[in-house]
Amino acid sequence: MASRKHGVSYKTLLAWRDRFQRGGEAALKGKGPDAQVKALENENKQLKEALAEMALRVDVLKKTPPPRLAGFAELEAVRLELGLGVNAFLRLVGMSKGTYYRRRRQAQAGRSPFPPRPRPKREVLREPAREVALAFPAYGYRKVWAELLRRGIPASPSTVYRVLKEEGLLLPVKRRRRKDQDKRLGPEPPRPERVGLVLSADGTLWRLVGHKGAPSLGGYRILNVIEEESRYLLASVAGRVGEGETARLAKEALERAREEARRLGLPTQGLLLRTDQGSAFRSEVFRGYLQNHRIGQVFAPVGRPQGIGKIERLHRSLKEEKLMREEIRDPLELQRALDEYRQFYNTRRLHQALGYRTPLEVVESKRVKVVSFS
Repeated sequence: MASRKHGVSYKTLLAWRDRFQRGGEAALKGKGPDAQVKALENENKQLKEALAEMALRVDVLKKTPPPRLAGFAELEAVRLELGLGVNAFLRLVGMSKGTYYRRRRQAQAGRSPFPPRPRPKREVLREPAREVALAFPAYGYRKVWAELLRRGIPASPSTVYRVLKEEGLLLPVKRRRRKDQDKRLGPEPPRPERVGLVLSADGTLWRLVGHKGAPSLGGYRILNVIEEESRYLLASVAGRVGEGETARLAKEALERAREEARRLGLPTQGLLLRTDQGSAFRSEVFRGYLQNHRIGQVFAPVGRPQGIGKIERLHRSLKEEKLMREEIRDPLELQRALDEYRQFYNTRRLHQALGYRTPLEVVESKRVKVVSFS
C-alpha cells in the first residue's frame, strides 16, 4: 500500500488527499494562493495610481491659483500644460463642471467672473467718518462710530473700521510688553467708615518746547485728580519740578478737586484717595493735609500701574490728544492747555468704558453711590 511505501499511516495519507482536493477546489473558485497574489497585485496597482494622482494634484495645486480667484484663462493654461482632460483636471482642483463652463462662457463674452461688489453703505459713511477722524485724531474706530451715532448717522463698528482702513486713518495698535510685577503692597492707612467719593491722583512729567537736558530744565509735573466711577477729571494743575514742589502741587490739585466736586453737588465728606507710593503722596506735608481734612488714602501695589490704571490712561490721552499736538513754550500755555483739555475730556470726549458717554453725562445721570466699608 502507498502508506507502507512512504512510511506513514493510512489516516495521514487520507488527510493529505483531502487537503490537496480542498486546495484544488479553492484555486478553481479563486480563493487559493494564486487569487491572494492576484489581489495583492491589484491593491499595489491601485496604490500606485493613487500615489501618481496625488503627485499630480500637488503639481496642479502649485501651478494653479485658487479656483475662486483664478480666471478661466489661467485655469485653462495649467490644464493644457499638464495635458489633462477636463474631468480629471476639475476633479483635481475641486471645481464643478457648471462653474468651469460658466467661466468659459464669461471669458468668451469678455466679462469678468468677479465684478466689483457694490458697497453703498461705505460710500455714505466715508465723508462723515473722515470728518470725525480728522476732527478727533486720537479717536479709534469705536469712538468714531459712537460719535457718528450721536450725529444721527447709523453705522456698525465693523463698517467704520473698514472705511477708516481704506482712508488710512486707523490708529496704530500699541502692543504692551509684559513685565515682572512686584506684588509687594504698601502700608494700609486708615479708611473712613463711609466713603462719599473714591478719587485717584497721580502725576506725569512734561517738558516744554525748546528745553533740553535734565528734567529740571524745562520740566513740569502735571498732577491730575479724577473721580473713579465717572472718570470725571476734577483737577489738572502743573508746576515746576523741584524738591518739595510735587507735594505742594498734590495738595493744590486735591484742594481744587474738592472745590469742583462741591460745585457739581457731589459728596465731599468721607473722601478716599487712591495713589501710587510716590514720595509726594507719602510726604508728611501731604499726609498731614489728608489727616486734617479726614481724607482716607489707599496705596496701589508697587510696580503695578493697574492699581491706578484709570488715571494712567488719562495721562496717555492727555499727551496724545492735546500736548503732543501743540508747541507749549511756557507754563501759562501749559496750564491753559490743561484747562482746555479738562473741559473737552469731561464734556465732549466719549469713553468706551462708560458706554460711549462723557464723564459729565455719567455724573448727571446718576450721582456717585455711597459705599460702606463695614
